[in-house]
Amino acid sequence: MHMGYLISYNIHQRMLQNLSGHRPELLTLDPIPPMIGLAVGREAVAYDPEGGMKSGEDVMKLYFGDDLGFSSKLDRTNGVNLAKITALVCWNWMRLGEKDT
Repeated sequence: MHMGYLISYNIHQRMLQNLSGHRPELLTLDPIPPMIGLAVGREAVAYDPEGGMKSGEDVMKLYFGDDLGFSSKLDRTNGVNLAKITALVCWNWMRLGEKDT
């Protein structure tokens, strides 16, 4: 979602440049280190630059909680990891678990 916002903003700036000749104010994305978390059965495997490769039930709990992170609440005080944020955004914030009204 973040990258989509940046690219759409930059496309809009280019369109304004073509229409009015104004100088575009393009946004850039800071480098993001490679990281991933994958649920595999009752365990998970994860990689991040600081912790390296790790796997096991404890990794599953840390990254996905008891239900793949679908009903978890975002806890900003305890160092949130990318995998948990992704699950929370897709499920809670985008309301993918709610029925259409």
